[in-house]
Amino acid sequence: NGRQDGEEAELESSYVFAGGSGCDVVLYDLRMTGDFSCQEVQRFRPRPLRGKSNSVSVSGIDLSKDKRELLISYENDQIYTFPIFPNASSAAGPSLSDINAATAHDMEEDGESSNRHRPVPELAAYGGHLNRLTFLKMAKYAGPRDEYICTGSDSGHAWIYEKKTGSVVSFLKADNSTCNGIVPHPTLPYFITYGIDSTAKLWRASNPVDDNVDDTDLGRFAYSQKRKYQKSMIVDQWKSALRRKAIDLDDEDLSYFPDEIPEAEEDTEESFFGGIGLLFVRARFGTMQGVPYIGNDMKKLPLTLTQNYAACARACSSGDDEPVRSGLLGLKRRVSLIKLRHHADALGLAFDCGMPWILKHKEHLLLKR
Repeated sequence: NGRQDGEEAELESSYVFAGGSGCDVVLYDLRMTGDFSCQEVQRFRPRPLRGKSNSVSVSGIDLSKDKRELLISYENDQIYTFPIFPNASSAAGPSLSDINAATAHDMEEDGESSNRHRPVPELAAYGGHLNRLTFLKMAKYAGPRDEYICTGSDSGHAWIYEKKTGSVVSFLKADNSTCNGIVPHPTLPYFITYGIDSTAKLWRASNPVDDNVDDTDLGRFAYSQKRKYQKSMIVDQWKSALRRKAIDLDDEDLSYFPDEIPEAEEDTEESFFGGIGLLFVRARFGTMQGVPYIGNDMKKLPLTLTQNYAACARACSSGDDEPVRSGLLGLKRRVSLIKLRHHADALGLAFDCGMPWILKHKEHLLLKR
């Protein structure tokens, strides 16, 4: 057994993933002789980022437990998963014949001899968070079978995505400024988050600790029937703001994105602390009263998604650097699906990622009504 373990360790140490400035991550086999171009066996690049190498950089890499899938997080973009030699003949990794076959296939498609492999496209994209204020925000697989993907964000939240659907299953306010990463325990339901704050936080995944809270599907449905309906921020606050203020359509700086609409009781022009200062204090500490909030922030997920999308749309319309370089269309689709899943869970309804626009009662709810 000792010899087998040693051979396995030697085999694993023969492969190196490398990425930096740009969107490409390259898999090298150190057993091959020659320069780095000769040691390259696979190259990974998301399709939405092709042609945009100068605007993004790799901020985190992780491997699945079976070593057959690669997770890449990008600064100024989102998270992507890639297959690692899906047609390899051995579970231990690609053989020399597999590598030669892949190289020959790439050369045949390119029509020329080259040591650079054709980039492998992504399996899936995950995102709704923003990753631009700090460098090296890690993204990690989590769960006994890598069922989840977790990462930090500029908003100070730790995001945990469900790998199968891309939905956000946990949304934790983990830092008063920026959460740089979340590290899951390999076997137990524990997480550690870290960021700009001077402390790291230890979290444990659990059921609600309040005995008066019914977190079953039926309990969520019953609660949703008693809860007062809240209008969309776009429908309510936007129209109210338009009625209260005169609009100069010739003003080039005019912008009415949902996250820019002031609350009715706020006067953002009264003083420094009512304007830019207030925004800074809220961004840094979350609130001006008491201890800053650290904990489960799932109720604010839709608002945060709206703010993140508005920030990207505003940057795109003004010609500024986009926080998500892969484009608004993909981000809009992911945000919409995350919101639909969030509403379905809050109402105790069934969610089908194949037909997300249809929210149905679950079978056991219909029987108990």
